[in-house]
Formats: sequence, C-alpha cells, structure tokens
Amino acid sequence: MAEAVIRSVPDPETMHRSQDVRANGKSVRTPVVALDYNKVDPSVDFGGRAGYIHEMYLGISRKRILDNINGAKRDVRYALNSYTRRFRNPSNLRLCFLKYLGPGFPRSREVDFLAGLSHANSDITPIPMVSDFLRKTTDAVGNNKFGPPSERGLAAGKKYITDAIGAISRYGRKPIMGYLPDYGPYLAHLVELYRDAGINAFYFDAAMANPMTVRNTIGAIMGELEARGILERSFIHMINANYGRGERDWMIPAKSVLGFGLGIDGLGEAHMPPRRLREVYTRAAGRPAAPRLFLKDRYAYYRFPGRAGADLYPADSSVDMERFMTRGRADRMAENAFNVEQLALECSRLGAVIRGPESTAGYLGGKKYLEPKDLGALRRDRARGRR
Repeated sequence: MAEAVIRSVPDPETMHRSQDVRANGKSVRTPVVALDYNKVDPSVDFGGRAGYIHEMYLGISRKRILDNINGAKRDVRYALNSYTRRFRNPSNLRLCFLKYLGPGFPRSREVDFLAGLSHANSDITPIPMVSDFLRKTTDAVGNNKFGPPSERGLAAGKKYITDAIGAISRYGRKPIMGYLPDYGPYLAHLVELYRDAGINAFYFDAAMANPMTVRNTIGAIMGELEARGILERSFIHMINANYGRGERDWMIPAKSVLGFGLGIDGLGEAHMPPRRLREVYTRAAGRPAAPRLFLKDRYAYYRFPGRAGADLYPADSSVDMERFMTRGRADRMAENAFNVEQLALECSRLGAVIRGPESTAGYLGGKKYLEPKDLGALRRDRARGRR
C-alpha cells in the first residue's frame, strides 16, 4: 500500500496550512473543496481558475450489495459510472465515499465488494462508512447520545476497519483514507491502527454540524496525529459540514469555510439533510426558498433577494445571476454550483496568503461576517502549540 505524498506549509498564526498532495499520479493543492457533479448544474463551466476534488457518494443497503454480488442487479456500478461520466477534468483527484446501510457490520464478501468499488473510483481510497457506527460500537444512552466505549463494540469496529484495509490493499497500491468518527474516546485507537498500516489520509464526518461546533473533535484528531509525528504529512478531509445556523437571517456567518482554520485540508460535500428543529421546517415551508449564496469577501451566506442584491453578486461567478431572479422557487443546482466555485476561488486565495508574506489572521480579520470570537478561537488553538 502506498502513502499519499504530502508537503505542508503551516501558517504561523492559525491552524491553517497549505499542502501539496500527490496520489495515484495526480496532485492537488490545499485548502481545497470537493465538487460533486450530482449536486451542481451540468451546464456551468467552472473553467480552470481553481482546483477541486471530485467527490462521489453512495449509500448501499445489504440487500442491494448482495443483489449486485449475485448478479441479480448491476445498478451500483451503473450509478458510479454515471458519476464519473460527468467529470470534466480527469486530472482532478477523485474520492468515492460509500456507506453501508445494513445491520451490524458488512460481512467478508460485502467488505470486498465495497472495497473494490471504492478503490476503482478513487485516487485515495476511503474506507467505506458504516451506518450508525457509533451506536454499533458504544453503549448508547439515549437519542444521539453515546456512553463509554464498548470493548466488544470497539473490537468489532476495528475488525471491520482492518478487514477493509486488507481488502482495499489487495486491489492495488493506491493510498487509503481512514475514517474518523466524531467520538473522542475512539480517536487514539483508530489513529494508532491507521499509523501502523501506513495510512496518512483521513476523513471526518461532521454529521451536518458546522466546524466550530465540532472544533474539539477536530483538535483531538490533530493532537493524536501530532503525538505520533505524522501531522504535517497527513491529509484531513471533512464531509457533511453545515455552513451554520441562520434560518431567520438574510446574512449569516459562513462557518463551513472556518474548518480550514481548525486544521482541515479538504472540505467535502454535504450528503445528508441538515439538522433542523420541527418548528424550523414549519416556518421554512411557508416562505419562498431564496438561494443561500456564499460571499467570499464577507465570509457570509446571503439569502439572495433578486435584483435588490445585484450589487453583491460577484463578477467572477460562472453562474449567470439571472438564474436567481425568480423568488418563488430556488434553483438548487445553480445555487450549489455558485457556492462550490466561490469556495474554490477563496481556497485558492487563502492558500496564496498562507504561503506568502501576508498575515493570514489579518486577511481573515477583513472578512465582515467572520465573528471575532471565531477568529480568536482559531488563533488560540494555534497558540496552544498543537502544531
């Protein structure tokens, strides 16, 4: 098994860093965002002004896996092939995230099936996720609350991960990406397992929390990697991050992009619905769904009000502003295309700041909606000497 080749340039003021990551003959510079072509308007031409990671995601039940193994169906490979046909830049790094949706953990031939698909469609191969991983490996004490680690559950989880590593390795020498859950007591066990297996790329599932909410877990991940001397040659990707709360507000601080200031290198797509209270859904159902657009000069998400907001619309967007002029119905594919491109352009600028003479903290301080408490938190994390 090969490791991803990583060269890091850490920022002296915050936990930001810029990396050159090379795997399977492809390379990417971080910070970087993921582009999921299933979520964006295919007519938008993103051009070559910014770098992306191509990201795929598919949840698969045990029955569906077995139907495909036994030849009754071939829809899983067809679904993944439909993803790859949409990719326009073959030089972009690819990540294929698969999620097992069955009971318990996948059995041997199911692990092999998932591993083969992930390997075939990735340049760094993510270990497939398992639904309710924490519930299956801890003593649950309530709804979405987890008690102390279960020795038996942890052993089962580690066995699955070990089996997945072995299965992926049999398919070839691509680097492997290890899964890290939002559960501190398991991080040391899993980081140790991955380190011993020669794995230096990881992904963290934020489960639709914003990065500042899971800041302590991200910090724990960084600490475990640093304690083993592999932090600066490790790549950390985050999926299912929320941009922050603000159902009532037209302009809200952009929390998702702050993940880079906590040590995240790649910002993936959201592949699950946002966490919302029942009353929030009720309120939202009764009003026009104005698109929420990322403004990189302000670090804010703006509920675009049509022509009244034209002066805020960035000139460098590849999405025609006319797509957002109908107030009664949101054009979600255009909205996603706009946001991922603007995030990618900001990543390119942020990487140049990290590598150049400009102060990263000073640059971020000019973002109108980056809350001072959040910028202070990013600086305090760096001052604590985690890197």
